[in-house]
Amino acid sequence: MTVPEPAAPADGPLSGAAARPRARLAAWAFWIGLCAMLVLYLLGYPDGSAPVWMRALLKAAFNALAALWIHADARDRGWGAGGALAASVSGLVLVELAVPVHLVRSRGWRGALRTLPGFVLRVVLTLLAAMLALVLWGLLMPAG
Repeated sequence: MTVPEPAAPADGPLSGAAARPRARLAAWAFWIGLCAMLVLYLLGYPDGSAPVWMRALLKAAFNALAALWIHADARDRGWGAGGALAASVSGLVLVELAVPVHLVRSRGWRGALRTLPGFVLRVVLTLLAAMLALVLWGLLMPAG
């Protein structure tokens, strides 16, 4: 399988990440959605005893948000509609494998490794935001 050729880089003020508005918007939707799902899950089931349907629904929503980002990133990088659709469908099915594969296919090994610190930072910030929301919820809505 060949890697699709990326689109020609934009010159001027819209180069780099600013030239990929769909991917940026999808990334924000992914992180905001992930944070909201985590907070709602922890507020509703602080002991982790969520019913199976709730865990399945959250997993499906997580996969859908990741697939949305994969599709937007692939289209913004100049992939054809078929390649972007195939990558996003694989994200719907098995996101744990599809995201790293997409990163390597679209950016190469070095580019994928460069995105790792930013990804880890975003995960840590998401977890901190969820914990802050839980603390604020406990302060504002005391049990009683």
